[in-house]
Amino acid sequence: MRNQKKNKSFFSMVEVMLAIGILAIGFSAVLGLFPVSIKMVRTSQTETLVADAVGDLQSYYYSWANIPLVDSSGNQIDGEYWYARLFYFLYTITPTTFPEPDPKYKFFIDSDIEAVRDQARSGSTNLHGPTFLKELKEKVEEVENSDPDDGEVISALADDENFGLIKNLNLFRPKITDDKQTFYLINGENEFRGITSTAQLLLWISKMEKFGSLDKIDYKYGVVLNIEASWPINVPYDEREKRYYQFIVANPKQIN
Repeated sequence: MRNQKKNKSFFSMVEVMLAIGILAIGFSAVLGLFPVSIKMVRTSQTETLVADAVGDLQSYYYSWANIPLVDSSGNQIDGEYWYARLFYFLYTITPTTFPEPDPKYKFFIDSDIEAVRDQARSGSTNLHGPTFLKELKEKVEEVENSDPDDGEVISALADDENFGLIKNLNLFRPKITDDKQTFYLINGENEFRGITSTAQLLLWISKMEKFGSLDKIDYKYGVVLNIEASWPINVPYDEREKRYYQFIVANPKQIN
């Protein structure tokens, strides 16, 4: 009997190279999705943290606006509230009835917020995120090296005016040139040794608009509290993600 030769077929080298090329394109497309996904997850996490921080700031200033302002004897000063202290430079008060407030409560107003943003863009020391992060890490290391067993990092950051950590808000209010309202949100583990998320919060105020009119309501009746959040702070200002929030803070004192 004659052995019949079986017909065998093989892939040519051209076909193999084409298949490899198609697979490479597919894998490249899939791998390209990973950085986008990671960025979206980080943005979502930071946005949640920022929203929580903004909510805390809203409550912080709302509560201050409703606390009576008292003198050294504990008596309320002519029915004034902390609202007046928060916005003292826009609120008409006679010097004889109202003490000179601490400049750290001074706000930006809508007419100068662009100058503040320009400072952030230029990378000036007082509004420069990467500089603040570097100084923060150095401070944490300094405290740990001086007393490694005590774990006083949080207290040290709260007591140091260059960082000004507000414990109940978990926000930094560093000492800056004009002592205005600029905060840093730094999120991380083990007392800021490992930083996972950062954001810068700029606060400024503007006048409220009357309903059905183009006129503005005087500052003494209340203000619009504006908050701009941008992150992460270790990248140039114009390349950051940004979110904007607005709240009305009304004067709790009745004005005729």
